Amino acid sequence: MFTHRHLGRDFPVVGVGHADLVRTASGEWWAVLLGSRPYGGYHPNLGRETFLVPVRWEDGWPLFAPGVGTTLGPFRPPAVAAAAQAVSGGAAAGPPHEEPFRDDYDGPRLDPRWNQVRTGEPFWSLTARPGWLRLPLGPATLAEVGTPCFLGRRQQHQDVSVAALLDVAPRTAQEWAGLAVRQSEADHLVLAVAGDGRGGRRVLAAVRTGGEQRLVAQAPLPAGPVVLRIHAEGQRYGLRYAPAGAGGDAETELAAVDGGFLSSPRAGGFLGVWLGPYATAHHAPSTTVADVDWFDYRPLAP
Repeated sequence: MFTHRHLGRDFPVVGVGHADLVRTASGEWWAVLLGSRPYGGYHPNLGRETFLVPVRWEDGWPLFAPGVGTTLGPFRPPAVAAAAQAVSGGAAAGPPHEEPFRDDYDGPRLDPRWNQVRTGEPFWSLTARPGWLRLPLGPATLAEVGTPCFLGRRQQHQDVSVAALLDVAPRTAQEWAGLAVRQSEADHLVLAVAGDGRGGRRVLAAVRTGGEQRLVAQAPLPAGPVVLRIHAEGQRYGLRYAPAGAGGDAETELAAVDGGFLSSPRAGGFLGVWLGPYATAHHAPSTTVADVDWFDYRPLAP
């Protein structure tokens, strides 16, 4: 009844389906359905996203996106959206504006946009160092079926800059804390502060693809808080760092990684990626903690 299969893999939205039909209070019919937006090749890193198309009934059958036949529209928004805008004094109907997301960890609980991998007791603390998110360097890693010390939020934009201010003093080369981009146990990307094995610190970039991990780059890092940034423009994930307070112009790009391996056609499954703070001691006992002062998710202008 509704498909993009005939439009080919180079169409902006692919794999549509799994619709729910909804009738609004004003009598309008709409379909909420799934689809994916590949970019930089056939790489839908954002996974399955939610789309909305109008529905009209003819001879007892639903007609999706009448006169258009795709999710692209343009469609006027549902009456409920227009009513909500009128009540709030909002602008004319149009695409919603996604505000940048910044978490200073000042509240008593985590923002609901954060997710952990699987269930389990909370491993983080918002009270051990007020105004900071504290993560232990736990034994589990992102590469196993467990609950690693990782808090992620969805990547919702093809172009986005994600940064965090991190305070950590790793004692060994196996103690890592920083930012991760997670697709699955077998496929993820890590930008972390780690011990250098000689009592100092290093910043490193590591990629795990197809279940095999490799160190992409590393550099010496002096003591003190550091800002880590993952700057994604299309499939180019730039991994950057700078001393806290030095400003964006002082950031050094440690490495750039092609993120196509993070998409489901390459990695398998159908999920999109999460980004967020990550800490591990790689199964070694550790009392080290990583404190995150803030986390910033900022969509880049299209």
